[in-house]
Amino acid sequence: MARFDNKVVIGNVLDNQGQALAAELGPAASFVRHDVTSEADWARAVEAAEKLDSRSEGRTAFLNLARLYPHLLHEEFMRRANNVGGFTRSDLMHAYDTAATYRVRFDRIAGDFDAVLTLSAPGEAPEGRVQGDNSLNRDLTLLHVPCINIPAGLGPNRMPIGLTLTGPRYRDRHLLTVAAGIAPAIDCDRVP
Repeated sequence: MARFDNKVVIGNVLDNQGQALAAELGPAASFVRHDVTSEADWARAVEAAEKLDSRSEGRTAFLNLARLYPHLLHEEFMRRANNVGGFTRSDLMHAYDTAATYRVRFDRIAGDFDAVLTLSAPGEAPEGRVQGDNSLNRDLTLLHVPCINIPAGLGPNRMPIGLTLTGPRYRDRHLLTVAAGIAPAIDCDRVP
């Protein structure tokens, strides 16, 4: 981004590495010590998202199908429809409240930047038609923020390595503009 005259602010709690990267990128880049939140808080937020999206709301989404076609649904969807986890309305309300708190926090933090850049997944995409590791984007689902996933190179197995651009809620158009600006700098065929 800095190469294309975009101002880049690197936010991290690793002072030395962040400052070194900013120096390497040149005068368009700067470093700010930025601790988004504690690990324990994010763990609770992600747990709330999993309960909210994957379990509690999943029950409503699959209940009708589970009643009509139980033999056609995957076992996991049947567990959700039958609320095997025992999630209560109170659990759901707590998950909604936790999500709302973190949405406001993230909007305030990310609002100072053109975009937040993160890995889409730890490593390259898996081979075949299987789901990859979503551990790095569950929190973005919880936050309801816009995300643009960009293939940014190839891993050792020649499968894509993805980057995610995100930002505050309701800034979708701005994020698309940022993505269009950095697209020429990304070499999708690069292999480590």
